[in-house]
Amino acid sequence: MQLRQLWNQRKGFTIYKSPENTCANKMEGRSDSMGCCETDEDGDLSPPRKFSARDDCEVITIGQKIQIKLVWRGALLLSDFLIYNEESTIISEIHVIPIRYDGCFGLELGAGLGLCSIILGRVAKRIFCTDVGDTILGNCKANIAANSHLFRYGSEAVTVHELDWEKKGLPTENDPFCWTMEDQKMFKGISVVLAADVIYDDSLTDAFIETVLHLFEQKPDIVLYLTMEKRLNFTLKDLAVTCPAYSHFIERINELENKQKTLTARKLSMEFPKYLQYERVKELELWEIKPT
Repeated sequence: MQLRQLWNQRKGFTIYKSPENTCANKMEGRSDSMGCCETDEDGDLSPPRKFSARDDCEVITIGQKIQIKLVWRGALLLSDFLIYNEESTIISEIHVIPIRYDGCFGLELGAGLGLCSIILGRVAKRIFCTDVGDTILGNCKANIAANSHLFRYGSEAVTVHELDWEKKGLPTENDPFCWTMEDQKMFKGISVVLAADVIYDDSLTDAFIETVLHLFEQKPDIVLYLTMEKRLNFTLKDLAVTCPAYSHFIERINELENKQKTLTARKLSMEFPKYLQYERVKELELWEIKPT
């Protein structure tokens, strides 16, 4: 799950997970970019190894200034889905041009480290990468900057903004992560919404769904791609292993789809290649949700 060197045979991606404050080291080519020794899951020392990527790979750098030790599997699954559905046209032995999402406008909700925004940002005209909290947003902004050379439409193709699901409207105050008038204008053109691993708390799930419904009201041709990993727990209430957060999500979706008729939702097949290194467990799900 921890990202060091991940490479796929089809499209040549290497994702490099740098330790705290090492994005600059990686970009400047310093030899100390892997940081000090860490320990593995058994407590044994895991010495740093020199990072190297194949010449025909794109390198995506992911760093953290906060205690996020990994990219959740849902984000990796969604990244795989985006890569697979680029429907690329080969123009040379090692270079490809993705065409399906070329020039699109997109939005990622609860972006975390920003991996999915970076993946889609390679071909999108504008991606709004959103979350809450200055520390999280600042870390996400650093990751975006470290990978901006990959963006076809320029280094500003992916921008980082605050979007709080529990508050109405977009923050427009003079803040590093606010929404300018130009941002708000382009925001109206989004056609793709991404969200990974955001279903874990009932109140946040409700706020997330309300945010999505508001987007659906504004853009009837929009589509949401949502990935999640069902978190199983033994609860005293049920005296069994259950997934309360997932059950609440399903209840809300069923109500909105079957009673209120405000959206259509379906689970998508995950029978597509793995381009990133992780375990695609049976608890992972990929959803497509659209307004009716």
